[in-house]
Amino acid sequence: MTPFTTLQGKYSNTEHMRQAVELDTVVYNEQFQGILDNCLQWFAKNPEIVTYLLDEQQVIGYISVLPITERLRDALLADEIVDVDIKADDIFAYEDNERYILYFCSVAIHPDYQGTQAFSVLYDAFSASLEELAARGIFFTEVIAEAVTHKGLRLCASLGLPQVALTHDGYTLFRRVLEDGRFPALGRV
Repeated sequence: MTPFTTLQGKYSNTEHMRQAVELDTVVYNEQFQGILDNCLQWFAKNPEIVTYLLDEQQVIGYISVLPITERLRDALLADEIVDVDIKADDIFAYEDNERYILYFCSVAIHPDYQGTQAFSVLYDAFSASLEELAARGIFFTEVIAEAVTHKGLRLCASLGLPQVALTHDGYTLFRRVLEDGRFPALGRV
């Protein structure tokens, strides 16, 4: 039995988001650490963008994915914007029976929990949230991701996301058109 619990964003509150942004300071370089005001605006627009992993009441991991505009997709692929600067106007609230471009924004696990079953538990909960969206007729036309860590590179590879470019900072951008509208299954990480 796992000591962890998961929480879908629609059942969370702003304290969970605050803890996630705090976790960023432990996992990411400064330029990729979430900005609380921006994240709260995203959350207000679409609380289904995040899946949390908790140990007791503390957020120890999360996955954040954003349904984004074509304009934002193009700006991300052209290396014109860093994801922490995304505005709420560039993401959508999910509507049933619609298709979206999905930006795989961030995955974070506290270093004390890396190498445990934490990622598997978090990813399973994230996958369940995608299945809930699919049951509502919500699918994706493509997925975009930027890997800013070695583990991010491995995750994108395990999802079968093709590399499409390098950013001016040397990070890797990935993009995959989804013929069937479903997020790719996770291979070996």
